[in-house]
Amino acid sequence: MKHRRVPGPNDPAPLVPPSHPALTRTARRIFTSELPDPVTGTPDYMISRMRALLALLNSPTPRLRDPRFPAGAYALAAPQCGWDWAVIVLADGDVWLDPTLTHVSSTLSEPTPEQCLSYPGRTFTTRSPASVSLTAYDEAHNLLEFDLGGLHARIALHELAHLQGLTLANPGNPRLWPPPLPSPSSPL
Repeated sequence: MKHRRVPGPNDPAPLVPPSHPALTRTARRIFTSELPDPVTGTPDYMISRMRALLALLNSPTPRLRDPRFPAGAYALAAPQCGWDWAVIVLADGDVWLDPTLTHVSSTLSEPTPEQCLSYPGRTFTTRSPASVSLTAYDEAHNLLEFDLGGLHARIALHELAHLQGLTLANPGNPRLWPPPLPSPSSPL
């Protein structure tokens, strides 16, 4: 009988394929849900493995980097690793638990190329609100408030979309440009 090694907290989390169901469903909130398995599903375990993956993707040593992602990564949402929890880890190590948008600017950016770790090698054109405000909890369960603009707003919206089950390859994503054509049944 073969024993499968349970990855440790310092092992990089895997990136799931684009067809993985975690990428198309809404993530569960940490503080309003019953937490999963105490070893492999706790927020600390997920966060640690997501940090390890971001460190690998952003390694200054080229041979350690994944060649599919030469530019590295700004952030990672738990669904991208197959976990159904509302967790975002930023490249600087900060963690957002249960992030929630509180304000979205009506001013949109110009169409901008954007990439996603879930779709290596693909570039999508998006338009994003110029600024957003959000709240999230940190690892110590302190409520934080953020006012973000420009690139930081785009990063936040990109990762929040993953928590809502939307990816850049999903035609229902409202940030895609040009916007999808209305369906024949929708009013004009």
